[in-house]
Amino acid sequence: MKENKKIKVLFRIRSMETGGVQKVLLNILNHLDKNKFEVTLLLNLYQGKLIKDISKDINVQYIGIGKEFMSSNSLLKKIQLVIRSCKLKFYNQFPHLLYKKLKLYEHQVEIGFFHYNYNDVLNSPNRKSKKIGWMHGDIKNITIHGDKQSFVAKFLKFDTMVYVSRQTMESAKSFNQKIEKNAKVIYNPIDVNNIIAKSKHQAQVNISSSKNDSIKSFISVGRIKPGKGYQLLIEAHKKLINNGLYHKIYIVGDGEYKNELKNRIKELNIEETFIFLGEYKNPYPFIKEADYFILPSFSEAYPLVIAESLILSKPIITTDVGGIREMMVDQENGIFIPSNNEQALYDGMKTLLQDQEKSEFFVENNKKCKDNFSPEKIYKKIENLLLE
Repeated sequence: MKENKKIKVLFRIRSMETGGVQKVLLNILNHLDKNKFEVTLLLNLYQGKLIKDISKDINVQYIGIGKEFMSSNSLLKKIQLVIRSCKLKFYNQFPHLLYKKLKLYEHQVEIGFFHYNYNDVLNSPNRKSKKIGWMHGDIKNITIHGDKQSFVAKFLKFDTMVYVSRQTMESAKSFNQKIEKNAKVIYNPIDVNNIIAKSKHQAQVNISSSKNDSIKSFISVGRIKPGKGYQLLIEAHKKLINNGLYHKIYIVGDGEYKNELKNRIKELNIEETFIFLGEYKNPYPFIKEADYFILPSFSEAYPLVIAESLILSKPIITTDVGGIREMMVDQENGIFIPSNNEQALYDGMKTLLQDQEKSEFFVENNKKCKDNFSPEKIYKKIENLLLE
């Protein structure tokens, strides 16, 4: 790198709505050394609460505006949506015009940070840039258009393909043995001190817990969609209530599956004990207040929320998916259960609710986890990748 010559880096992602991948990107954007890198973030859609948290020295560009910036008039909004759709299709067809308009040709590195944006980077008219893909999910379980073997074959077209856990890489390898040629495993960076500081803020809603009102509670954080397993959590919760193990469950997040789940909660008459808190940029006070963290997902890659819960010393119940075993140990930090298994959820929750000694054992062990997630080494790995 020439002295005083910054590397120009372009990150591409659909939007900055509150989600695990977006939070990881936000951490990276805000911690890259701005003396070494000049960073541009190109959004397909300018939407999401996390936009406000992006460092001011990041050049944020976008193709279309999000719905929250559109007219409240239904007719005008429909027109705006049509215009947005046409604009996205146009620049997808003619990317050289987008790059010329936004002055993107000078970037030395282009990164597709989510699989939705791989084609955007691979089809970039900037032929001189280094192309990097970032894989956050288990290929076996993510939803894509088309054949998965063809999808994985695209990974070899990148100069480097980053996987957020070894399990994520092994999942891709099961579709194509050659992917190791350009593979790097870089764990998601986690801002430990920031998590601890934010957990001390006043929770915006009071929740039950053994220390607040002697009602034990579980909390989960994530996008509300079928793959998160909340439908099974509802059934296990109802069964525990019926068997005299009273407790509450809180869900932080939002999503398209929420209304269907709320209808089921109403059918089972558990609205008072299974509670959707909504979406919060800072979920840490809720995690800190609750007694236990629970992750019933069918699929994950390297979920930040597990690390965050360990940092906040929560006993954890989690499905045995993704790279979670690279973060915690079964029966030392919490309980692993098989995915898509209502009975296993029931049994794990019953154990924590009835065995106070085991819960306290997990809490003490998890107090030692903070040092496992020091982000400095990870940011250094990312910088070295961009400087190569």
